[in-house]
Amino acid sequence: MELMPYGRPRPLGRTSIPEVVAALYALHDRAEDPRLDRFPEPEDLIGVLTYTGQQSAALRDALARAESTRLRLILVRHLRVALDVHELKAIHDGRSIMDGSKHVLSWAALAPMLGVDSRNGALLRAQRLEVAKDLDPEEQRTPEALRRRRAEAQRTALRHGELTAAVRKLLSLRHDLPDDPDLAEDLDDIAALVEVRRPSQRQQASLAARLRLLLRDIEDLPDFVAGRSTPLRRALGQVQKLVRT
Repeated sequence: MELMPYGRPRPLGRTSIPEVVAALYALHDRAEDPRLDRFPEPEDLIGVLTYTGQQSAALRDALARAESTRLRLILVRHLRVALDVHELKAIHDGRSIMDGSKHVLSWAALAPMLGVDSRNGALLRAQRLEVAKDLDPEEQRTPEALRRRRAEAQRTALRHGELTAAVRKLLSLRHDLPDDPDLAEDLDDIAALVEVRRPSQRQQASLAARLRLLLRDIEDLPDFVAGRSTPLRRALGQVQKLVRT
């Protein structure tokens, strides 16, 4: 059985979950695992991980056990990505719950649910998830990939200049936004982020992620769309266009 070269794991995009589960089953089948009839259903990914961990000794061949380890870790990486997607969706759903013009779940209320100690911690967690969903953490470090990242960094820097100008315009119209305590704090935080000089690429991505969260919150406020002024509508539209391109 051929192993991947040390330090060069196969990217997730090229190895699907069904392929991983089927390969794990095949390893135990070839090893004549006496408990193979208890191998979980393919949809039960936690069960598959539990079984293959408990039955690793059934793979007597060293290379087979090493391959099983590799496959199990790939499956864990798939699960982490899926859990991040579900966590971000739950955050968005929670923030969309309204009681009149107020959010039922403020960022401070979400903090203990996310396992953090403060409102800022909850926002940082949501920001990280927003940024991560647009990245490819499994991209190989090839010269082509490095060139793409450099080109993307240049485009991001150009967009960031446009974005900060659009955000400053939006902040100048904040008096037209609804009177919401959470929204007011978000706007104060974003105003501080916009004033960072020479922001890193990570800081630029964080600002864009924070703005996406802000736009979602504004869209959730009842009766807001119909009541906003034309300048504010244009400012919101410009920010939305820049953070979603």
